[in-house]
Amino acid sequence: MLANASGAQVGPTVWAQIKVKASTPVPPPVNVVRFGVNPETLARNGQATFSITVDNPSAVSGVELVFPDASNSEFLSRLSNSSGTWTKTRTMTAVGTNRPYQIKVRLLGGGIIVREGAITVK
Repeated sequence: MLANASGAQVGPTVWAQIKVKASTPVPPPVNVVRFGVNPETLARNGQATFSITVDNPSAVSGVELVFPDASNSEFLSRLSNSSGTWTKTRTMTAVGTNRPYQIKVRLLGGGIIVREGAITVK
């Protein structure tokens, strides 16, 4: 209804249809600043620390360490709520040269960023 300042209808009743489309905002992109393992070479049963740092941690839902040759995966822990770094220290029991690993960053929007590396356990 079209009304004047005192609320009285002016002119005929007119109907209008308004369609509103709502969507979830797309989070900003995530870039990997650095990733890796320390040390890259170690003795069997030694400890290795895997880590990854991103520039937009608020868009990350989780980070996973995967050993494709063993079908094994483990979650990395975030250093703090304000940090963009996730780490995982583990004892390396399987001997292998250039053993592949992947660090998978799972994004809130459903995407995955994968970085690949290798570790040598003697």
